[in-house]
Amino acid sequence: MLAQRKGRLRERVGRHQGERQSALLIAVPEVDPLIRSLGVPPAGNGLPPHVTVLYPFLPPPTLGPSVDEALARLLGAHRAFDFALTGLGTFPGVVWLAPEPDQPFLDLGDSVIAEWPDLARYGGAYPSEVAHLTVARGRVRRSWRATVAAAVPIRARATEVLLMVEGPSGNWSLLRRFALSGLGGSDVLQGG
Repeated sequence: MLAQRKGRLRERVGRHQGERQSALLIAVPEVDPLIRSLGVPPAGNGLPPHVTVLYPFLPPPTLGPSVDEALARLLGAHRAFDFALTGLGTFPGVVWLAPEPDQPFLDLGDSVIAEWPDLARYGGAYPSEVAHLTVARGRVRRSWRATVAAAVPIRARATEVLLMVEGPSGNWSLLRRFALSGLGGSDVLQGG
């Protein structure tokens, strides 16, 4: 059943066999200890724990200096912000934490979509966007609720947006970092 859902999502976001993707996200390393305490195996695909700003973004072959300049301008117009991960939620087959406030994450995505109006969050696969940090795929284990309740809120600060690209093997890597304002402007920071 989960495989069917994944297949439908890939179809909806226009993904074809061998086609690479890119994504804009805010990494949240502060959640690593919680994920380890839940006994969730690491994703192993190169993506850090994160809240997605926009996926899919532009196809990797189209990324370059003009896209970097536009992203630096757009994202740099947004201020760095504090948030907290506050509670456990679920979608079918996904266990996630809710960021509060969630509006700054949605605003970042909206500004990118305004620049590239052909883009849509998750390829338009869902009627509304819920900002979230995926903790695990599958069912919620009973022990997780108590572990999460003891760990939240997890406080963090969003200071940059990462542009990640998927490689041919399905692993993701960092291409660029874009500073939010309050960190020295809208500079393109070095990639990883």
